[in-house]
Amino acid sequence: MKLFHNKKVVDAYVLDEHLRPAELPSPGLGLEKFQPLQYTANTPQKLEDFYNSCAEKLTCLLAVTDEYTDPAVADPFVDAQIGHLTQLHQAEQIRHSEQCGRIRAAQQTRLETLEIRSAQLRIRETTLEQERAPLEGLSARHEITLFGRHISTGGLATFVFMLVDAALNFSFLQNILFENMFLLLLIVSSMSVLSDMTMNVLGTLVSRRDEYIAENRRFYRLACGIMFFFFLLSAVATLLIRLGSMNQTYGNVAADGTFAVGSYGLAEYSVQTLSAFVTACTGILSFVLSVDPAAHKVKRRRKLEVELSRIRNMLEHTAEELSTLRQASDPAARDAEMSAVALKNIEALRIGLKLHIRKLMAERISKPEFTDHVFTTAQECGEALARQPVLYTLKAKH
Repeated sequence: MKLFHNKKVVDAYVLDEHLRPAELPSPGLGLEKFQPLQYTANTPQKLEDFYNSCAEKLTCLLAVTDEYTDPAVADPFVDAQIGHLTQLHQAEQIRHSEQCGRIRAAQQTRLETLEIRSAQLRIRETTLEQERAPLEGLSARHEITLFGRHISTGGLATFVFMLVDAALNFSFLQNILFENMFLLLLIVSSMSVLSDMTMNVLGTLVSRRDEYIAENRRFYRLACGIMFFFFLLSAVATLLIRLGSMNQTYGNVAADGTFAVGSYGLAEYSVQTLSAFVTACTGILSFVLSVDPAAHKVKRRRKLEVELSRIRNMLEHTAEELSTLRQASDPAARDAEMSAVALKNIEALRIGLKLHIRKLMAERISKPEFTDHVFTTAQECGEALARQPVLYTLKAKH
C-alpha cells in the first residue's frame, strides 16, 4: 500500500472564455468619451414597453372584435402613437444638437489648455536641463548610500563626535555640578555643539566659499570667524575644566566622611590634557569631513533630476491626452448616425405594432379564415418594412 502518491502535474493553463465588459483607459479628463444621451427609439426596454402598453390600451377594442372585423382597424391608433414618438424624436434631436455643441466646446477648451500647458512644460524642461548640464559628472567626496538614501559622512560623523564629547565632558563635569543636573546637561550639550557642530558649519561655509563671497563677503568672513571662535572657546574651556577639576577627579572620601584631595603627577596631567584634546580632535575631524565643494552641487543636481522627471511625466500625460482629444470622433457625426437608426426603429415599430395587434386579433378569433386574411395584411406590412431602409436612405440624401 502506497502511503504517498505523486502529485499530478498540469502543464497547461485553462483559459477563461468568459468575457467581461470594461472601459479602455483614458488619460486626463476623458472628454473624448462624452456622447449625447441615447435616443428613446434606440432603447430596447423602451421598445418593449411600447408593445406592452399598446396591448393594454387596445384591450377593449380587441374584446369586441369578430371574424368580420377589419384587421387594420387599429392602424390609425398605431399611426397616431408613432406620430407622437416621431415628434419626441425631433425634440430629442434638438437637445442632442445642444449637447454635441457643449461637448465639442469643452473638448476645444481642453485642447487649448493642454497646448498652453505643454508649451510651459517644454520651457521648464529646457530650463532644468540647462541648469543640470554644468553639474554633470560631479560626485560628493564624503558621502555614503544607505537604503537608497544619500547621507553626508560629515553630518553623520559630527553627530557621533558630539555623543563622544558629551560622554567625556559629562564624566568630568559631574564632579563639579553634581547638585544641579539640569545645568550639568545644558553645559554638556552646549560644549558638544560648540566643539563639533560649529566646525561642521564652518566646513560647509568653506565648501561654498565662492558662492557666499559673491553674495556677501563681509557676512561670510564674519560667520567663519564666529564659528572658529566658538570652537577655540570650547577647546580652551575643556582644557581648563580638565586641569581645574583634578582635585575632584583624583580625590577620595576618607573613613570619617571628609573629602581628601588626592595626589597626582605627570601621568595624571597627561591624561587630563589628552582627554581635553580629544574634543579638539573631534572638532577638526568634523571640519575635514564637512569640507566638500561638490556636495551641495550634487545635491542640487539630484533635486533638478527629480523635478525634471516629474516635468517629463507631466509632458507625457499631456501629450497622451492631446493625442486622444485630437483623434476623438465628432459627437455630432455619431449622433446623426444614431438618429438615423432611431428613425428606422420608429418605422419598424410602426409595422411591428400593427403586426402585433393582428396577431392578438387572430389569437382571439381563432378561426382559420380570419387568420388567413390577417396573414395577408401582415404580409403587406412586412413588405412595407422591407422597403423602408431604401426610402430612408433616399430621404437622407435629400
